[in-house]
Amino acid sequence: MSFWVQKSQSGEPVMFHELSEPPPAEDTAECLPAGYYDVSAPSQHDPRWRFAVIANTIFDDFTTMTKDQRDVIANLENFVSPDTQRAFDEMSVAWKMGMILHGLPGTGKTIALKQAIDFLVGKGCIVLRDPPASLMGTIVRKARGGKRPLPISDIILRNARFKAHRQPVIACVYDECEYPLHMHESSFLSLLDGMTSSHGVIYLFATNKMCEIPKRIYARPSRIAYVKEFGLPENEVVRAYVSGLLKNYSGRSEKMVDEICDAVEWVGGLVIDEVKSVVISTVTMKLDPKESAKRCLDNRNSSYGTDDSEY
Repeated sequence: MSFWVQKSQSGEPVMFHELSEPPPAEDTAECLPAGYYDVSAPSQHDPRWRFAVIANTIFDDFTTMTKDQRDVIANLENFVSPDTQRAFDEMSVAWKMGMILHGLPGTGKTIALKQAIDFLVGKGCIVLRDPPASLMGTIVRKARGGKRPLPISDIILRNARFKAHRQPVIACVYDECEYPLHMHESSFLSLLDGMTSSHGVIYLFATNKMCEIPKRIYARPSRIAYVKEFGLPENEVVRAYVSGLLKNYSGRSEKMVDEICDAVEWVGGLVIDEVKSVVISTVTMKLDPKESAKRCLDNRNSSYGTDDSEY
């Protein structure tokens, strides 16, 4: 189905119209298939909406998922399942969910977002990167072919059953979300649990600085149902990662892998970026793995401290 955007005198999009015949090429667009997209709103120089496909690259080093990453996928799998959709429908409750992933830099939050994107696209969802909060209502309608969703108030007051599973799920992904959530707090509050809230929408946020997220954003489960703090990767994930980095290294040995993994465990655990630094220092600088691991831990403590509020 094709549709076009009617604009006001200021150039802002005001509504969508389905067409019986195609308009001029510059005003047409096709309904979005499942995929990962970057959104460009109309501007003074380009009056068209643009959805550019993004390549979502996950390197082979991260094929072993941490427990935190598996938890994220499990929650998403539950949310998009037909049983969950049916339950929201029968209860006349808006079918939507918000998630915030937070923790130290390098604990795998961005990788978890990439894994979530792959999972959601595989389930037929439309995933958008950093869509402007103020235009989300328009963006959701455009991505779904111009269909205006039934208002939540109508669903509750008339006990109408909104068949959410008939429309594609829209997932909005925000990495390093502290800035947009702080600058556009009111718009996000309205999207998450207000007058502009839409059905069948997932909001995925990731941040290293949970202390900078406005508390009103995650104060209610109806806004953010899932707040996940990412910790250090498990020992088996560290071993798989080290083995993956060294798989093509000519000087690789099981003893080297064991020494690096033992050093990581000796300092109480390291994030993935720090583990990579230990591997590189061991291979290229011939440093003792424990010495390198201790340096990484000292650098982290001096940069971020030991209090969660500092990151």
